[in-house]
Amino acid sequence: MNEERATLATFFGITPADAETSGTSEGPGEAAPIEESFEKSLGDKLALVSTGAMLTAISVLMDIPLQDILVKAWNEGELFKKYTDPKNFDPDKEVRVVLKTHEVKSTHAPRIDVELNERIIYSFDFELKVTLSLEGVVLNLRGGRVVDVGSGAIKGNASMTCQGLTLFDLETELMELPGKLSFAEPDAGEQ
Repeated sequence: MNEERATLATFFGITPADAETSGTSEGPGEAAPIEESFEKSLGDKLALVSTGAMLTAISVLMDIPLQDILVKAWNEGELFKKYTDPKNFDPDKEVRVVLKTHEVKSTHAPRIDVELNERIIYSFDFELKVTLSLEGVVLNLRGGRVVDVGSGAIKGNASMTCQGLTLFDLETELMELPGKLSFAEPDAGEQ
């Protein structure tokens, strides 16, 4: 997992390169099961776009930063609300928080529209369900915001359907978080 920009696509090994190597003699990579699912489940609808174009589109649909999913879930759970109180926690100092084993779930419903002469002739509706399981994650907070993740382990499951038909169901092995994952500072307008 690339620590600079870990996305769902990189975490689960689905990249635009898979579309380029799909069906070649060099090996299909992760794309082969997805390509087969497309051909079986979408049939004549697949004639509207190439399999390679659809695989590239899937990698773009999954270009969602892992940190966005994790931080959103942690914030919605109000895990860090108490750390925003300046009376108890100096907003300029980092606070170390160790999280118990937990899961973060995220669902996304992207759509790809196929256009001809600037008119939509068909839409592919997708549903992406992601479960990230985390163990022993150590967070560093400043001002109630996650600054970085210092250690821990993560594994995940991702499934994608298109028009209600399963395209893939992928699962990763448990892996140690690589070094320290730093999160972007918020823009002045976000604070």
